[in-house]
Amino acid sequence: MVSKRDKKRIKKTAFFILVCGLVLFGGRQFILSDIFRIKKVEVETDGNLEKKEIFSLFNSYCKENYLGLRPNLFKLERDSLRRFLLSDVRLLEAKIKKRPLNKIIISVTERKPFAQIGEGLCVDKDGVVFPTQETHTTYLHINSKKRPGDKIDVQELYLVAERIKAFLPKYQINQIRREKGRFFFLIEDAWISVLPKEKELDKKLTQLSVILPTLTKKRFVDLGYNDPILSPHPPFEE
Repeated sequence: MVSKRDKKRIKKTAFFILVCGLVLFGGRQFILSDIFRIKKVEVETDGNLEKKEIFSLFNSYCKENYLGLRPNLFKLERDSLRRFLLSDVRLLEAKIKKRPLNKIIISVTERKPFAQIGEGLCVDKDGVVFPTQETHTTYLHINSKKRPGDKIDVQELYLVAERIKAFLPKYQINQIRREKGRFFFLIEDAWISVLPKEKELDKKLTQLSVILPTLTKKRFVDLGYNDPILSPHPPFEE
C-alpha cells in the first residue's frame, strides 16, 4: 500500500517531469521559430568569382532541400551545404559559419589555374579541369578534349614549372608541351626541354638563367645536352 508521503513524492516528480517537458518543448519550438530563419547571407571569396554566383548556389540548395525557403539557422546542415557548393568544380573548399540570430557566412576557396588548356578551360596544380572566364598566361597543350571535372596528370609538370619560375622570376612560361617523355616550356623565344626527373635540375636552370638573356632569335634549348645551345630542333611543329 502506497503511503500519503509516497503519493506526494510521486505527484511532485510527475509535475517536475511535466514542467521540464513543457520547457523543453517550448524551447525547441522557440529555437525552430521564424525568429531564427536565415535572413542574412555573407559571402567571402579569395578569387574572381562574383559573390552573386555563390548566392545563386545557396538559393539552388534551398530550393532543392527546403522547398525554396531559407531554412531555420539550427536546421541548416552545414556538411550538406558544403558538399552542394563543392559540386561546382570551380570551388576547391567551402566553409559555413552560423551567426545567431539569422545569419550565415559562406567562405569559399577557388581553384587557382596552373595553365589554360582550351577556350574557357583551365587546369589547377592537382590536375582538375575547371571553367573560367579569365585568360591565363600559360597555355598547356593536351592531346584530347577535356570537360570540367576531368583530371589530367600534371603533378610533375607543375613541380618543374615551379622550379623554373624560382630560377627565372623575370620570365613568363608562355606554353607547355609534353612530347615523347619530355617536357617543353616556351620562355620568351626559346623552347626549353627538360626530362620529367632531370638530374641536377637546379644546376641546369642556373646555367639556363645565364644563357637565356643572350639568345637573339628563336632557339631550342635542351637541358640534357652538355652544351644546351647546340641542341637539335624540338620533336614537334609549332
